[in-house]
Amino acid sequence: MKIWLINHYGANMFLDKGGRHYCMAKYLKKLGHEPIVICANTLHNGSDPVIDTNENWHMETAEEIRVPFVFLKCRPYKGNGKDRVLNIIDFYRGIKKCYKDISREYGKPDIVLGSSIHPLAPVAAVKISKKLSAKCICEYRDLWPDELISMGAMGENSMPARILRRIEYWSYKRADALIFTMEGAAEYIKSRKWDKKSGGAVDLDKAIYINNGVDLEEYNNNIEKYKINDDDLDNDDTFKVIYTGMIRRANGIDKILEIAKKLKDHPQIKFLLYGSGNETDDIIKQIKDERISNVIYKGSVNKQYIPYVLSKSDLNLLNYMNGDLFRYGCSNNKLFEYLASGKPILCTIKMNYSILRKYNCGIEVDENCSIDEMADLIRNIYLDPGQASEYRKNTLTAVKNFDFAYLSQILDKVMNGVVRK
Repeated sequence: MKIWLINHYGANMFLDKGGRHYCMAKYLKKLGHEPIVICANTLHNGSDPVIDTNENWHMETAEEIRVPFVFLKCRPYKGNGKDRVLNIIDFYRGIKKCYKDISREYGKPDIVLGSSIHPLAPVAAVKISKKLSAKCICEYRDLWPDELISMGAMGENSMPARILRRIEYWSYKRADALIFTMEGAAEYIKSRKWDKKSGGAVDLDKAIYINNGVDLEEYNNNIEKYKINDDDLDNDDTFKVIYTGMIRRANGIDKILEIAKKLKDHPQIKFLLYGSGNETDDIIKQIKDERISNVIYKGSVNKQYIPYVLSKSDLNLLNYMNGDLFRYGCSNNKLFEYLASGKPILCTIKMNYSILRKYNCGIEVDENCSIDEMADLIRNIYLDPGQASEYRKNTLTAVKNFDFAYLSQILDKVMNGVVRK
């Protein structure tokens, strides 16, 4: 089949040589399909376009997987203000303007898959699939506006929230299949009374769960290809608690520092922080001023080095502040990188549809868990090698279900089912 994967932010995947649709395109091609990825020529919060072109669209091939990426011309933006909204509109208009030319170049698609983050990508997939007499799959990796409401970015009954819900419902009704990265998405649809049993128009049988994941082949290759010479990582006499991600207080980094201070009586336990963020300087200053000697800020590293970093870990920290974001399940990319490392995971919130609890890959704590209790949990994992070994075994079992090679086979079955209808 000829498959169009529409992902506004696919340029990041092109540069990183990884990510959901990069990996799925790789494995769909191995299964005999002809995928292309359609994305904006801009990066999220990037000041310069990835592909600078005067044309409405431009193609570059991702050579490692031999898949064309079609870049639509969109204005760059910074932040989440008006320019980002205009960038989204540019992308939506760009698809509608260019789909005929793209079809002439690559052939009429059998399936158009439009993937959120924002809802206009699925809407575009519905509209152009109809014009091209193709089947349509709408994929939702975020539930807008619910996530924006949970983060306090808009009110539950605000005009923007009502508009986004109408757009969302519109595409749910018209898609030939719905893919969600959250396992509890069917409950979300029922909570809105959009399913047929509740009087709505959405057939829950066409809602399929395919979470995010990790390309285990590439992940394990990168452990060998992208190594770091680092005394802290290479020290086998320490118990390394590793955090990767944004360095900002909204991610609870200050909480990690407080936990570390409670564990100063165990100098073998070291906290290594990797990442960057708008409060990096403040965190570095706090570590220095308060002489938190068991926390080491390691800076930001290229994504390709993360597998090697995590291979040296003894415990990985999933640090979140807002449990409401995960009431229908978790599809955070970092979770799957942690699973692939084969190391225990400590998560600072309890999630619904929890992968950690399902496979017993580590510990989730209530958001109200105290600093002392968190420190005790880390101390216990350090002191109980048998429990840590059980977590490691379960983690390596769990990640097989989130390998993109396996997830792409599920997507292949969904696509074949849609085409046969």
